[in-house]
Amino acid sequence: MQLHTTEQQTMSNSQFFKLLTEDQRTFFQSRAVVQQFEKSTKIFQTNDPTKFVYLLLSGQVKLANGPDEERTIVKQLIFQGEIFGEQVFAKNAVRGEYAECIGAVRVLAIRSEDFMSMVAQNHKLIQYVSGLIVLRLKELQNRVQNFVVMPARDRIIYHLLQVARRAGITIGQEERLITAGVSPKDIASMTDTSRQTVARVLSKLQSEGLIYFSKRNANKLLVKDIFKIEQYMTQAYAI
Repeated sequence: MQLHTTEQQTMSNSQFFKLLTEDQRTFFQSRAVVQQFEKSTKIFQTNDPTKFVYLLLSGQVKLANGPDEERTIVKQLIFQGEIFGEQVFAKNAVRGEYAECIGAVRVLAIRSEDFMSMVAQNHKLIQYVSGLIVLRLKELQNRVQNFVVMPARDRIIYHLLQVARRAGITIGQEERLITAGVSPKDIASMTDTSRQTVARVLSKLQSEGLIYFSKRNANKLLVKDIFKIEQYMTQAYAI
């Protein structure tokens, strides 16, 4: 298993890897293989057999289903250091969605039977994996509910807040730098809005001093005051 220095750090800092016992870490590193994918490649397709579980080393992946791009439901964005494809425990399980690369991606892939063996021998892993499955289902339910109760502006703010919490880089006390999941296409697909609406809302939020972004680099966005955004969403929706 050949990892770059930053990828080694990503693996070591991932919640999944931290919960492994020393023996399991050795086992994982001996069994997992590095796989590399180009932009827009499908790592797995809907109804594929569940052969592997993945740890994302670099890049970004979206989990989605739908017959085409115009009728696609994005279920989850996966960020660096997170696992995906973890729903492997049912007999003869198949994928309930596809995993598509947003940009170039590198992952660690471990066979499902090896993953299940590690989970079965580690109570903390059982709690983590079951909790992750429930959390992702709840996040999807919340997003569907938001389509009904929130206007487009607030759905976009909610998305930025969620991404900042999960993958934002802390700068000072109030600022969070987001480097994934914030392109107009990403935001539009996660909030059921058009790219034109996203562009308009982001420009408005920037003029209000809540965020900063440059149109020359659509994949980066700075949340300038995360506490102010959290306070707004809490007061409006008790989030």
